[in-house]
Amino acid sequence: MWIRRLAVALLISCWSVSAGARGLDFSLWDDTAEIIGYTSPPPGTTGDIDNVDVGGGLFINDDGDSMIQGIVHVLGPPAEGFSPLQLGAGAKAMLFYLDEPDRTAGGLALGASARISFPAQVPQALVLRGHAAPNITSFGRANRVFEGVARYKFEFTEQASAYVGFRYLRVNLSSHSNQTLDNNLHVGVRLSF
Repeated sequence: MWIRRLAVALLISCWSVSAGARGLDFSLWDDTAEIIGYTSPPPGTTGDIDNVDVGGGLFINDDGDSMIQGIVHVLGPPAEGFSPLQLGAGAKAMLFYLDEPDRTAGGLALGASARISFPAQVPQALVLRGHAAPNITSFGRANRVFEGVARYKFEFTEQASAYVGFRYLRVNLSSHSNQTLDNNLHVGVRLSF
């Protein structure tokens, strides 16, 4: 079952980066896996394209829950002079298949992020990102969706980084029940082309 899910995740990610490929982000832990493919920013995008994420991917867990997602996120430049802090904003479209019992849900979430860089021989950064979809932008059986991610990232080269992080992903359902899809540590790599 896991092999089929991972194969589907790889196909979705490869499809999302097929034209203008820019990178893959793959994270996993005992009970979860997530693959996100990033493409080049849309034509006409100005500024530093390394700080623009446009992509899509798949999240799965061993309870039979899955999420297809589309992401648009922009990370602003550091303040003038030396500043380790960068702030960002974006949006994320999420479509869930929740098992036990079978339920579908989704939402369009707005998000914000903060990145604090630590200069070192191997550059490092603490990255915090959150997305929330209130009742007005949730659909299906979802009333609200929240995802929060904290990661400590090591940038080995411009094309490869690794991280350890924590993800909390929860869907509040119209039946007054809640489904937590992830509440665990994860490790991952991000590769740029």
